[in-house]
Amino acid sequence: MVKEMKAPVYIYVSTDKRKSKPTLKVRASASPVAVQSGEIEVKFNMEIPDEMFTQPDLEANIVVKRDASAIPSLTIKANAVSDWLKK
Repeated sequence: MVKEMKAPVYIYVSTDKRKSKPTLKVRASASPVAVQSGEIEVKFNMEIPDEMFTQPDLEANIVVKRDASAIPSLTIKANAVSDWLKK
């Protein structure tokens, strides 16, 4: 029987435009917290098998377009990057 961790992860992203060079700020939480001014919340529902913690191999690229009419759904397959490179 494969054991896995199931947990939401909340990522909060903002940018500080007051500086001469805008900087990106990111924070994460295991539970929802108050969203600060100029910040967006991204919720990830993660299901990770226990063996992934001995050999992690996950990578995600997320692009949210300005005209997105629906919340994007993302599925990441374990070892997807290394499997593709082996082809």
